[in-house]
Amino acid sequence: MSRVGKVPIKIQAGVKLNLKDGLLNVEGPKGKLSYRVPEEVNLDIGSDVVTVQKSDIKTKKSAALYGTVRALVANMVHGVSTGFTRQLNIVGVGCRAAVKG
Repeated sequence: MSRVGKVPIKIQAGVKLNLKDGLLNVEGPKGKLSYRVPEEVNLDIGSDVVTVQKSDIKTKKSAALYGTVRALVANMVHGVSTGFTRQLNIVGVGCRAAVKG
C-alpha cells in the first residue's frame, strides 16, 4: 500500500476545489488547473482536507495510481497557492553573477 497516498492534502486558504464528472478543477490566487481523475481512484473533498481513496476496483493499476494521483493533486494545490519558484545557490571562487531584470 502506498505511504504517499495515505497522507491527507491540506487545502490552503484561498484555494477552491471542485470535482464534477471526474474532472477536478483547482482555483487559487496564482491561477487555475484541471485534472481528469482516473476511475480507479476516488477523491474525498472536505472543508480543509482532501483524501485520496482507492475505488472498489482491485487492480494493479489502481494501486499504482493511488499515490500518483495524491501527489498530482497536492502539487496542483501548492501551485495555485504559492506558485513555482527556483532558488539558485552559486558556491565557488571565480564565479560572478548578477541579477538583471
